[in-house]
Amino acid sequence: MDVPSLKNLQKHALRIVQNPEHLSQLVRDADANAEAHQSRIEKFWHELKSLLRLLQAYVTGRYRDVPWKTLLASIGAVLYFLNPFDLIPDFIYGFGYIDDALVVGMVLGSIRKDLDRFNDWEKTAKN
Repeated sequence: MDVPSLKNLQKHALRIVQNPEHLSQLVRDADANAEAHQSRIEKFWHELKSLLRLLQAYVTGRYRDVPWKTLLASIGAVLYFLNPFDLIPDFIYGFGYIDDALVVGMVLGSIRKDLDRFNDWEKTAKN
C-alpha cells in the first residue's frame, strides 16, 4: 500500500461514510489497533478512543449531531492511523506512530468543538 494522499483519503472516507457496515468495521479495526498499540500511541490514545466512540455512535444512529466535514476528517484520520505503510511505517519501533499522532492530532484539533460536544453528550447519555 502506498503512502495515502489527502485526495485518496477523502475519496475512501466518502465511500466509507456512505456504507454503515464498512464504517462500523473501520471503527472495530481501529479500536483493535489502538488497544494493541496503546503504549506506542499513549499521547493520543484517549482522544483517538473518543473519536472512535463518536464514529460508532454515529453509525448506530445514537448520535447524529456530527457535521459532514467532521465525519470525513475523522474517517480520514482513522484510515491514516490504520495504514501501516504511511509516511513513517508503523513497524519502525519508536518512530512509526509519530506521523499517525501528527495526522490524528491535526484532525482532533480541527474538530475539537464537535468532539467536545460529543463527549458532553456521551456523559449525559450514560446517566
